[in-house]
Amino acid sequence: MILEDDDVISADVYIAPPSDGNVSEEDSGDENDGTFDNLSGNQLRASAEVVTFRADGDKQTVGGLDDNSEDVETDDDDDDIDSIHDTDTAPTTSVCPPKKKLSLQKKCRNWTKDDIGTGLPTQHPWPPKQLPLFLHEHQTPSTMFGMFFDDEVLDGIVEQSTVYAKRDKGNHSFETNVDEVRTLIAILLISGYNTVPRRTMYWEQSSDVHNKAIAAAMSRNKFDELMRYLHVSDNLHLDSADRFAKIRPLFTLLNERCLLFCPPVLSFQ
Repeated sequence: MILEDDDVISADVYIAPPSDGNVSEEDSGDENDGTFDNLSGNQLRASAEVVTFRADGDKQTVGGLDDNSEDVETDDDDDDIDSIHDTDTAPTTSVCPPKKKLSLQKKCRNWTKDDIGTGLPTQHPWPPKQLPLFLHEHQTPSTMFGMFFDDEVLDGIVEQSTVYAKRDKGNHSFETNVDEVRTLIAILLISGYNTVPRRTMYWEQSSDVHNKAIAAAMSRNKFDELMRYLHVSDNLHLDSADRFAKIRPLFTLLNERCLLFCPPVLSFQ
């Protein structure tokens, strides 16, 4: 049997409905069971079609459904023949059927492989390939990061954090600088992939959470203090209509650098 072939991975079986749906055969069992072992006589005598799917990707159709419609002879001069039956009745085959009398047949479509066009008119080609100025010299990950979080950005964070700590929170002993803010950002970046339940656990002595690089770069108390007072805008000069007013200055500075270091057309030779 075709279904027992080793290369058949799955199959669909289509059985035509009985000509008289009101007739049932009691000795064939309950027709509502829906099992393959207990089909009615009408179902056993009905036309059937089997579509097998093989391991090599091929699809084969065996048999055919008979819906008592007149056969249509295909035109030998026409390669494409439309189906004369409801397309939901039978599956679509991947191989063009032979030229003979058929009760149904699908169109044979020829597929070709080709590159998708750019959509650009030929008279307006792409701009010439060239490296932006900032890539004329070798850049490390840290120097690339420094292009965006440069001294101007970090100075703004230092200034606003100091104002918030001293003026708004009354901690007149608070002091920080660009190096400390840069280290704070580095710790936050590390915490993104080396995660612990609480960031303060990086300074614990337990070997499963202690991070030697973080503990050596900054004390836990200094980290907590910077996190408590970290600010990028002045609370007394916030735009009430801007829901991002608290971080708008940082947004503005980073957007300026994105436009500067990420030109719209960037292609490499």
